Amino acid sequence: MFRCAGSLNSCTLLSQGAVSTSNANMDVWGSDADRVLVVSNSSKIVRCSANVNSCVELSKEMSQRLGVWGSDPQNIYVVGQGGSIVRCSGSAGTCSRLKSNATGYLNRVWGSDAEYVYAVGGNYCRLSGPPSGAAEIVRCRASSSDCEKLTVPTGLPFCGVWGSDAENVYVVGGKGAIVRCTAATNNCTKLDSGTTQHLYGVWGSDADNVYAVGDNTIVRCQVGADTCMPLNHGMTGIIFNGVWGSDPRNVYVVGSGGVVVRCAAGESTCTPLTSGSSSGLNAVFGTDSNNVYVVGDNGTILRRRL
Repeated sequence: MFRCAGSLNSCTLLSQGAVSTSNANMDVWGSDADRVLVVSNSSKIVRCSANVNSCVELSKEMSQRLGVWGSDPQNIYVVGQGGSIVRCSGSAGTCSRLKSNATGYLNRVWGSDAEYVYAVGGNYCRLSGPPSGAAEIVRCRASSSDCEKLTVPTGLPFCGVWGSDAENVYVVGGKGAIVRCTAATNNCTKLDSGTTQHLYGVWGSDADNVYAVGDNTIVRCQVGADTCMPLNHGMTGIIFNGVWGSDPRNVYVVGSGGVVVRCAAGESTCTPLTSGSSSGLNAVFGTDSNNVYVVGDNGTILRRRL
């Protein structure tokens, strides 16, 4: 694990703790700077804190963990292999399994609040080549242990999910698929992404700046627009896996080979940064601009501080 400073240009090696360097860390989310959770494909959840140089392992509930998100410290969702969804409380101190009604891998999870939580997948999107298989989206509620399956207008797996609010939830996946789901219905509507490249991650600073990233591709979309605009990044052959920003001017996209680029609202070109790592990077998340975490292969965890 590494702690990074500046614009991800310098990193300090942290204690590995319980995290094996053979693990691929798949996703990261935190309720605050002292409760940041990292999930891996080895079934581990580890918790990191802003002022501690190591992370500690928490409970195990499934064979592979691929996505994590919470509405608050008492409602944290972890998704993974076999349609598994567990809901954890107390920063994942205790977890209970939900009935997801999904059959394949669930790759990512996000919600507008505790009552509208979306888990997406169908098949494994990372580390096994291009997405293939079925597409699945399920919606869960804090008040229920049973999730509902939504109707989707595409046949390839979904790899990422984010929304600006309950009525504008974006899901991305194979062959450039972007669909928008709303709390009011059980149906999702397909959008024109402007690309046929596989998309793995999505995040927005607001409804007018929604970024979808994938195979050598970064696009920016707007609510109500029929198409998305591709952005330049000056590289070839990069698989962009994750995206998150601290504000509209500082949006970070991470990918294969330790690549990190920074994009900004209103600009058509993203700027490459130096991460200090050559490992594949799978996800990025921050609790604030001073605690931005990037996770990836070989047990990699980078922490950026301004």
